[in-house]
Amino acid sequence: FTTNYLEYDAILENLRARSLNSFRKYNSVLESRLFGEFFGSGTESDFTSKSVLDIKSARVGSKVVGDSTVYVYGDRSKYSVRAKLFNDAMVGKLEIDTDKSIKKNNSSLDVTTKNIEVPVLLALLVGDKSLQKKFNGVLNFDLSSNFNPYNLTNLDAKLNLLELSIF
Repeated sequence: FTTNYLEYDAILENLRARSLNSFRKYNSVLESRLFGEFFGSGTESDFTSKSVLDIKSARVGSKVVGDSTVYVYGDRSKYSVRAKLFNDAMVGKLEIDTDKSIKKNNSSLDVTTKNIEVPVLLALLVGDKSLQKKFNGVLNFDLSSNFNPYNLTNLDAKLNLLELSIF
């Protein structure tokens, strides 16, 4: 028999992040343990999913950066990602609508940082943990953006740089 219905329910328990090919390929400097729950069900036209990924014992080099949680929800053409990263030093929300018939800015991104350490952030972005030994600094900002994922020329973004201290 054939059916277009898919259902899954999976649990991830205590996986070392560096054991994943994507972490090694990206040369990620983040060492951590991954835990998660993944659920989904439906057909192509009515599929819904929910995933929670917990990142525990996270560190960059010898620097402990705190735990993180990422929530991902999907319902037909709408997807939502909420993240609390590094003990809430960075909090973000991404809402994406993949309905191609909508021409307006129907998706959004909001990110707030609270005293995130600049060397750690740069080390994560460029994959070089030696950066954290070269300087210190703190970054606080709010970012908000509205966009259409199929037409980024009309993207609206607002960045409020609250603090950037490098020493």
